[in-house]
Amino acid sequence: MTLVSVSCNSCGAALNVSNKSKFVTCNYCKSQLKVESSGETFYTEILDEIKDVADDVETIKLQNQLERLDREWEMKCKSFMVRDNDGHEHIPTAGGSAAGGIIAVVGGIIWMIFTASMPGDPAIFPLFGLVFIAVGVIGSFSNGSKASEYQTQKQQYDAKRRQLIKQLKNR
Repeated sequence: MTLVSVSCNSCGAALNVSNKSKFVTCNYCKSQLKVESSGETFYTEILDEIKDVADDVETIKLQNQLERLDREWEMKCKSFMVRDNDGHEHIPTAGGSAAGGIIAVVGGIIWMIFTASMPGDPAIFPLFGLVFIAVGVIGSFSNGSKASEYQTQKQQYDAKRRQLIKQLKNR
């Protein structure tokens, strides 16, 4: 074991340490130091500064995870969008899906009643009412399942986001 002389980075005191030492505490100012070597030259670094850098890196990682989560959620939201009659996109809701289905079914029934009461032989016209009803029911279930899936995904996103924010606040 060979002793080498190093200086404390905090107070400048001369310290004698083994050339195999990785860490040392200054006898004078009690700073915790990491012993580094470059070839035959030995020097120290204050561990608190290294810890601060590691903390900063961890904070940046968490911030990046939060930003990535937000970007991924924004892209996922686009996959849930439905268009209304005016071409505007919006997130489907269970109530909106049910209302749309009810409107289509009622419209189909009214169509069937109206065309069945027409004079003559309107054999094919009432069938269009069945098409309205079928489209309304299928559309209602389709948008309803999209709305349900959106709510599930949104809850998962919100939980992950809250967790990341909590981790950031605890740093």
